[in-house]
Amino acid sequence: MKLFRVVGCLAVALALGLLPACGPGSGQPKGQQFGKYRLIGPPPDYTYLDLPEKETKCLNNAQDALTGLQGDKNVCLVGLWAYEPPQLLTAAGANTDIKIVGFDEAPGTLDGVANGRIYGTIVQNPYQFGYKSVKIMAALAKGKVAFVSNNVDPFWSIARTGAEKSAAENGAELVFRMPDPGDAATQKEVIDTVLNQGVKAIAVSVTDPTNQTPYFKNDVVSRVPLITQDNDAPDSGRVCYIGTDNYEAGRAAGRLVKDAMPDGGDIVIFVGNLSALNAIQRRQGLLDELADKPDAVVQGPTASVKADEQKAIDSVKGDDVDIVGDQVLQKFRIVTKDGHKDYDKTVHGVKTTIPVKEFREDLGKMLGKPW
Repeated sequence: MKLFRVVGCLAVALALGLLPACGPGSGQPKGQQFGKYRLIGPPPDYTYLDLPEKETKCLNNAQDALTGLQGDKNVCLVGLWAYEPPQLLTAAGANTDIKIVGFDEAPGTLDGVANGRIYGTIVQNPYQFGYKSVKIMAALAKGKVAFVSNNVDPFWSIARTGAEKSAAENGAELVFRMPDPGDAATQKEVIDTVLNQGVKAIAVSVTDPTNQTPYFKNDVVSRVPLITQDNDAPDSGRVCYIGTDNYEAGRAAGRLVKDAMPDGGDIVIFVGNLSALNAIQRRQGLLDELADKPDAVVQGPTASVKADEQKAIDSVKGDDVDIVGDQVLQKFRIVTKDGHKDYDKTVHGVKTTIPVKEFREDLGKMLGKPW
């Protein structure tokens, strides 16, 4: 069966209504309240978006947000995508009152965790995204397979290492592509190109699930098996999704925020866009956790999985994943400076809070080089 999250990007937030500024100074911006925490940002989503400029725009957004919050000592900046936490750290500068929570394992993010400037980061497992995607594709089709990311980022370099290892072990010829720029039109061009090169299966991190789903259903799935990885498109006709339970990862980030600011305060969220499903789910999980709402889990309609597809999915079973219907949910980890707390009490079993030094050592062994 398919497992769906209630992921309307505005439904929960709008239900709470707009609240006036409650911090010091009449010049502070308005926001939305989630429990003891006030979400600050540009309406209507009260979230700062930074695509297509990415790092530059994220830095400018963070600087603008902090200018509007001058004098507020209870502020936490949250970066939902890999390239954002280092930019938030730059924007905070010497102001050690600013708390930062991030996602993924960019070197600058891990440096910030190690020196105590970033409170913690939720790390996925892109190596296994690559490894398991290729393993499943190789079980479904012999010959050339393709892995297509949604942008260019060191995150995908880790995934590529895993994909290349899996291709060597499973007798597949791998085509690995990172669209630049990371927009839906460029991604479509890349996918069309590799399909015309004769790939027999494809794994894609979908840039814009809502608008790209008809393309995947009509032009991709009709030609080759499709796997989504990192960012899902549940209605695309894909065989399965390989990635993180992003809603639960968002809730884990919310627990980090609560620990960093137990008495409440202002939070500012940064992400590339709110068309990507992982962005929507992480944001909702974060805000639900701050509002002390129960897990937003609903059961969707039955999805038929063919016997050969189920066999391919089952080939990646292991302690590091939960297979829920047609979703292969790779367990995430919470990286903090000393790994002192277990923040993760999720519906998918026990996951690990790990010290940053140990995490870097583990990742370096996996990649065969320091990280």
